[in-house]
Amino acid sequence: MGRGSEPKPPSYASGELRYGDALLGKTYRDPQTGNLVNQYTPDPFEEQRRALVQSKMNDIISNFGTVSPSKASMYDALEKNFITDATQKYMQEYLPTVQSLKEDIASRFGTLNSSNFLDRLDSLENNKSNAFADIINKGLSYKNELINQDESSRLNQLKALSAILSQDNGNLIDALNVPMSSAKNMSEFLNQQYVEQLKTYRAQQQAKSELMGKLISGAFKVGAAL
Repeated sequence: MGRGSEPKPPSYASGELRYGDALLGKTYRDPQTGNLVNQYTPDPFEEQRRALVQSKMNDIISNFGTVSPSKASMYDALEKNFITDATQKYMQEYLPTVQSLKEDIASRFGTLNSSNFLDRLDSLENNKSNAFADIINKGLSYKNELINQDESSRLNQLKALSAILSQDNGNLIDALNVPMSSAKNMSEFLNQQYVEQLKTYRAQQQAKSELMGKLISGAFKVGAAL
């Protein structure tokens, strides 16, 4: 402020957030547009991480609910192995049971060509058919469970990645809030200082005006007396 001149309103104060020499965020008034600008300047590592996280999320979302050809082949193979193993274990119990039945019937009736043997054999065969059908259903359920586990894993990955982005967004807001608050506080201080300076200036101008009035009035009185 020049000597004797009216104080000018202060410009909007800028604010910065720094970590060491690195500028994380700043707030300033654009001199061309007059708009208040809040700028966040993440470091290259943070930008790269954010891009990778977003890319991974997009990949998961675009493939959610689908099974890749390689995993489909793997799940089919696991289903087949499950059915094969379960069938082999069943037959390991079934064949001795049939053999024991044959020996029992042969020892008692001397022949296998009897209704007793055929009826009991039909019962075993029906049980075997039902068991095979149950094994196939369990194999399919096993494959579906693996697919659901994979989907659940991808959903958990998506949640974890989303949490990372949310944390980054929180950091961004914090990085903007600090310089905004700093700029706001400084601007309020400068405005208050301006108001006080303006009051002082106007009081001084008023006092000068009153003094000049008294001097002029006194001069007229002296002139009139002469």
